[in-house]
Amino acid sequence: MSVPRAIIERNLQRVQNRIRLACERAGRGPNAPRLVAVTKSAGLDEVQILQSLGFTDFAENRLDGALPKIHGLAGPACWHMIGNVQRRKVASVVTLFDRVDSVDRVELADALERRCAEQDKTLNVLLEVNVSGEASKHGFTPADLPAAVDAIRYLRHLNVEGLMTMAPLDQDAEAARPVFAGLRELASAMELRELSMGMSNDFEVAIEEGATQLRIGSALFEILRGLGQASAEERPALGQAANRVRDAISAALDARKAVLDALESEWLAKATRIDLTLPGRRAPLGHMHPVSQVEEELLDIFRDLGFQVATGPEIETEHYNFDALNTPDDHPARDSHDTFYIRTGVILRTHTSPVQVRVMESTPPPVAIVAPGRVYRVDDDASHSPMFRQIEGLLVDEGVSFADLKGTLMYFAHRFFGENTKMRLRPSFFPFTEPSAEVDISCTVCGGNGCRACKNSGWMEVLGCGMVHPNVFQGVGYDEKYTGFAFGIGVERMTMLRHAIPSIHHLYENDLRFLEQF
Repeated sequence: MSVPRAIIERNLQRVQNRIRLACERAGRGPNAPRLVAVTKSAGLDEVQILQSLGFTDFAENRLDGALPKIHGLAGPACWHMIGNVQRRKVASVVTLFDRVDSVDRVELADALERRCAEQDKTLNVLLEVNVSGEASKHGFTPADLPAAVDAIRYLRHLNVEGLMTMAPLDQDAEAARPVFAGLRELASAMELRELSMGMSNDFEVAIEEGATQLRIGSALFEILRGLGQASAEERPALGQAANRVRDAISAALDARKAVLDALESEWLAKATRIDLTLPGRRAPLGHMHPVSQVEEELLDIFRDLGFQVATGPEIETEHYNFDALNTPDDHPARDSHDTFYIRTGVILRTHTSPVQVRVMESTPPPVAIVAPGRVYRVDDDASHSPMFRQIEGLLVDEGVSFADLKGTLMYFAHRFFGENTKMRLRPSFFPFTEPSAEVDISCTVCGGNGCRACKNSGWMEVLGCGMVHPNVFQGVGYDEKYTGFAFGIGVERMTMLRHAIPSIHHLYENDLRFLEQF
């Protein structure tokens, strides 16, 4: 009769716990040895149970006993031959087994080599060593081992990974320690890494002596310990008793498992039940960046005045960025310490004014546009960034005057900063406008009374503007009867003024604690 699954599971847990504790005592940490299940006394169904529990390494000592299990076991498995191999069975062993852990003579190694060569197969092997010197055991003697290793290592189709031994059967596991220590010393001298030693009764000592592979059989499949050591007269009665105990334990385990399965199903039904009365969980929504919010607000203001949005390339030519905008060759803005040059004649645009030129080249008057976008300058401090956003405005038509410019900017200031905002224009200079002006508004912090934010002047600079220079119109082919104005607004500056932000860098540090305030 087969050993019940519950008992195999219990035995496996016990063996694994003993291995873990032995590894801890030996200070081996996670380097646990490979556990090979010796299935010579187990049936196919018991091997299948072990495989379902995650086992892949199985060992047999006889070919005829292994055949039904090898052929009947589906799924991944590594079969170890651990018994004496007769020469007439070498071909079948090479075909059916993945490893031979019991190579005990050079002649056997030669025979395995020939069969592997025929099948174009490389076979991992362990050399069996009779460390204890018992006459009943197979294997190389420690004295003969060095010559055997040298001979077998030259065989092309055999990979000698290490050594294997069996300790004398003894109730005291400590009696095996000298044997295991001796094998470890031999493997070290031969520079071999694998040590297959230790069985059900002594594997903990083997772990402490450095075993990398354990061969466990009875400890996995036992029902009543000691039945195998009983006399022939006692075994029938003990076997019947063992069967009755096994059946009773199996029935009790099955009954308890059914109860636990029912409880688990009930618990899962409750745990996974959907409570339709609970409100749904909404995913957190993001929002526009404060710079993007301000930019959209600015564009809406000018859209309401009839301006259209136009865009252009960020990588620009010097012609559009400087020459077409009446900027002479010796202007400081054209120096490399103020402008990012990609190559001669090609730059990262320093303003969005080139968009105005491109639009005028392709569009006859009247023209009313705002050009938003990223611009780049070699500048970096609390109020400047190497990259920032700008909105350039342009209006061209017959009879456009400086008064129109002032009225447009006053409307913008009242819409964006509030109806009580005051505005003034100070004379300034820009190559592409004449006359030119800087626009100041009354301080948004103190209302014009004077404070630290406005340096006690009561005014804050917000943008530059002016009437389009005649040379710009001449370059795009506009008739002299047309006039126009232009202005440039820094979006980050507007954002900082709106929200009293002390440094432009806060806008680009991506700190959610800051950004979530807007």
